[in-house]
Amino acid sequence: MGLSALPKPQLTNMKSLSTGRVLKPSS
Repeated sequence: MGLSALPKPQLTNMKSLSTGRVLKPSS
């Protein structure tokens, strides 16, 4: 999981997206 590397606002946005769909980090 590379979510920790993302900025706070971006991380929140990613979490919101992962709630509706499966999030697969490319790295």
